Amino acid sequence: MTASQPSDLQLLLSLDFTVRLDPKTEKPLKWLKDKSVVAALVEAVLSLPVCADMRFAEVDEIEPFAGLKAAKALVATGRVAIVKFQDSDQDQADVVARLAVRDGAFELWIRATGEPLAKHRSTIIDQFTNLAARLRDLLEGTAGLDIGYITAAYRVRPFRYLRDRPPRWHDHYPGNSIVDLLDTRFHQSAEPGARPDDIAALTKKPAPPARIAEAGGLMVIRWAESADEAEVIRAAGEHERWIAERLSPALAEGFNADGDQLEDRWTLEARPPLTLYSPMTHIGYKAVVVFPDGTIEESAWKDALRIAKAKALPDGSPVAEVRIVVPNRDLTFAVAEQAAAAGFTAVVYPDDRGSFWNPDPPGPWRSPPTGPKSAKPLKSKKAPRA
Repeated sequence: MTASQPSDLQLLLSLDFTVRLDPKTEKPLKWLKDKSVVAALVEAVLSLPVCADMRFAEVDEIEPFAGLKAAKALVATGRVAIVKFQDSDQDQADVVARLAVRDGAFELWIRATGEPLAKHRSTIIDQFTNLAARLRDLLEGTAGLDIGYITAAYRVRPFRYLRDRPPRWHDHYPGNSIVDLLDTRFHQSAEPGARPDDIAALTKKPAPPARIAEAGGLMVIRWAESADEAEVIRAAGEHERWIAERLSPALAEGFNADGDQLEDRWTLEARPPLTLYSPMTHIGYKAVVVFPDGTIEESAWKDALRIAKAKALPDGSPVAEVRIVVPNRDLTFAVAEQAAAAGFTAVVYPDDRGSFWNPDPPGPWRSPPTGPKSAKPLKSKKAPRA
């Protein structure tokens, strides 16, 4: 893919400003009454080159707006307002900017994808970081940037990047971020929500090509120079590892301490001869018996093989993939090799509540799965044939 070709990659700028407290009342400053400040925020956003083609706005429904003056009037009302601006009248527009002005906060996110992102691939990160600095300056003395980052994702498919086991996640610095934005003045103040410890922990310079720059009280920790797809995938993996090392965040949602991932069971239903089946994802699960010597009981395994080969249940329901269920975690490793060779996409095990866990979830990982916990893991046996 060339630099000008669009893809389903999208970048998201997310900024959450917290309005400072009035020292007399200990309540947020009444900033919404100054329409000129709010109007200046709108102008700064819509002046971005990537936002140049925005012609539609959504308050209650998507409608065209006529120029910057009209856009300002939609947001700078003197009261709470939430407005989305976008470059088309479609629900899934390529460029969308959502501004929310509230009594105690100003929130902004801008998403860019498709042809606009391809067009601005080399400058989009600069545009977003410069905008963050501009908004911070406009709100100096009124609000501080509580949380700010630029993340990468795909529109539909999973955004996968190199991760450590078990993966960890910080809500203020998401793993798929490629830029972190920290307001050092706000976070070193006495304002509620200030996180001075984060500033202290994150001033240690990351390894190149990542870099830290600070100007006017805004610290920019940057892991990618452009929105090149390979570059942002690399950047996200390096960023997540660095945040884990510096801040020791909690385990990523849906993972346990071994790095096993929780399977989604919300849509599963019994559908013989499969043990469980999802009519939404078309993923099937088949429980098998593994004997103490590692031998797999034949009948259930052969049922799973036939369904995986046919890619359908006997009633015609489509089956995209089949996953094997074994009684405990150690046994997943005993049959993993045979399962992969047979074309099954995963071997999972149940916990005490009946939830399924996958010790080797999809995606690039820096290390192999954490192995069996038994002193003598079972040796793999030859699997039955269909």
